[in-house]
Amino acid sequence: MNGHYELADNVTAFWEGTYAHTRTGYSNAAVPMGTASFINNFQLDLRNPYLPASLRTLLGALDTDNDSLVSVSMNRRLNELGLRSTDQRRDFWRLVGGLKGNLTDRLKWEFFVNYGKSTIEDHQYGGVRLDHFQAGLLTNPANPMACASADPGCVVLDLFGANSLTPAMTNYLSAGDLVNRTRVEQTQIGGDISGTLFSLPAGDVGISVGAEYRRESSAFMPDPLYTQGIVLARFAGLQPTQGSYDVKEANAELYVPILANTPGFQLLAFETGVRVSDYSSVGSVIAYKFGGEYTPFEGLKLRGSFERAVRAPNVNELYGGLTSTAPLATDFCNATASRTTAQRTFCQQLGVPAALLDVFTQQNAFITVVSGGNPNLKAETSNTWSFGAVLRPTFVPRLQITVDYYNIEVNNAIAGFGGGLAGTIGACAANMSLSNPFCAPLTHRAEDGQLFQVPLLNANIANLTSEGVDFALSYNFPVGAGKLAYSLAGTYLIKNTSQGGPGLPVIDCAGFIGGGACGDVNPHWRLNQRLTYSIDKVQVTLNHRMIGSAQDGRIASAIANGVTPPSLAVPSTPNIHYFDLGFFLDVNEHFSIHASVNNIFDRLPPYQLFELDTYDPIGRAFTVGANVKF
Repeated sequence: MNGHYELADNVTAFWEGTYAHTRTGYSNAAVPMGTASFINNFQLDLRNPYLPASLRTLLGALDTDNDSLVSVSMNRRLNELGLRSTDQRRDFWRLVGGLKGNLTDRLKWEFFVNYGKSTIEDHQYGGVRLDHFQAGLLTNPANPMACASADPGCVVLDLFGANSLTPAMTNYLSAGDLVNRTRVEQTQIGGDISGTLFSLPAGDVGISVGAEYRRESSAFMPDPLYTQGIVLARFAGLQPTQGSYDVKEANAELYVPILANTPGFQLLAFETGVRVSDYSSVGSVIAYKFGGEYTPFEGLKLRGSFERAVRAPNVNELYGGLTSTAPLATDFCNATASRTTAQRTFCQQLGVPAALLDVFTQQNAFITVVSGGNPNLKAETSNTWSFGAVLRPTFVPRLQITVDYYNIEVNNAIAGFGGGLAGTIGACAANMSLSNPFCAPLTHRAEDGQLFQVPLLNANIANLTSEGVDFALSYNFPVGAGKLAYSLAGTYLIKNTSQGGPGLPVIDCAGFIGGGACGDVNPHWRLNQRLTYSIDKVQVTLNHRMIGSAQDGRIASAIANGVTPPSLAVPSTPNIHYFDLGFFLDVNEHFSIHASVNNIFDRLPPYQLFELDTYDPIGRAFTVGANVKF
């Protein structure tokens, strides 16, 4: 809903109101129970009636105090509980109001107030109660079929076999409906003056100046079972988050045409801008830019710019509560990981029991990490260079070709300490000393030496670079009574590096995906093509998206560390092609209908599904809709 009202000849009031409710759902594999992942060792009662005799005999050797209780590590996916599913319900409100008008015949002004609020409820199912899991492993000495716990609902668990958990057992283990709630609010007050100051022989000098106050707040309240640390579902050990910051900003931009309509200079123009910000969280920062464009003759424009940008940490990065995740990583203490003699010796200092040094084996490829906010973060800074050209050849009407080179360097980038667990392990291996800050987190281990709940809070230690070429082409021509239009947009990624901290190896993830080092997919090539035929009020569109191939990120990590890349069963993902078909009918000025088929050929995502925003996990999908204007 929006509207405006003319209060006077030179003053107009405007307003806008928006409300949206969305509901989405998705599923993950059944919850993985593992002492090498989210929880420490369990106490297992050797009197458990479901325990196989051979295993009881084997574990009996560990019962040195003859109390029939032994500490065990285990890994088991609880398929009997079903998939972990999430039902997310989001409500969004936004109210905008303001005044605008003309200051002079060259300058206009605007003042506005903007308030937005978003609330999210995440309903998660398929989780397991950790306290119930432990209780179900301890039996009553007088009746091994009953639990030692006084909980009347407790059921002794049978974990020893496929699908061995009965409905009664899964009912006891189930965490039910876990509800996490998030609230985000933003208040914004600002104003600006823009237009032209005066005219030069080459054209008008443009200007824009403004000021703004903004306050942002966020709060996250996980389910009580999460905060108590007694549940494992999509996450583990979530803690509440609450924080806010405000910022006062002033900005100015200037555009100056220097030459125009002279031989060799159809246009030569310069632009610049500056923004000064004062954050309650990180203090004062300055961002600025310089740019220019040069058109030597009709049909060709050259352009270039430099921009210094600043990004202050958001509320979650500053004040986020602790969260457990399980990234892919290899502990160099693993006896099967081609470790050196020096690494073996140092692993005892890191907490691997001396008796296990020669046989220590990493139990799980995924190791738990504790991440969370850091109120001492500083702002990120970035430098961006770009150069490009726009070609509109006069001898081919309606054809446009653009090519732009970019180079982005980010300093003090906010990331998990060490750039993640893989980077932290690599940095410790490069300088094995407990005084090395990258080794300290690796002392967080379970009794059997397994890395467990490694603390990697947010930090300003990462340096990032990205270099590539963006290109686009568009062309249209008449076909019968209609028009056929073709467009192409793509990117070639030359370099995409990250360095988790001083002295750490620089990992280039261009052309790689996942593997604990590269995260999201970073293919060298991305393409998007569209072919549209329009006639009268009908439009039909065929869209093609291509995501280039990418190698496993573990290969990139090995290259950066100067070691032999691992031999992997599936070392890369292939080129992925998606085709979409759309239809649009503009019935009249008040009513239109549209329909589409996305992923026509039902293309499956690659085996390494790390980025749902890039690959399509749903498959072929049909949509039908209508737009009505009142």
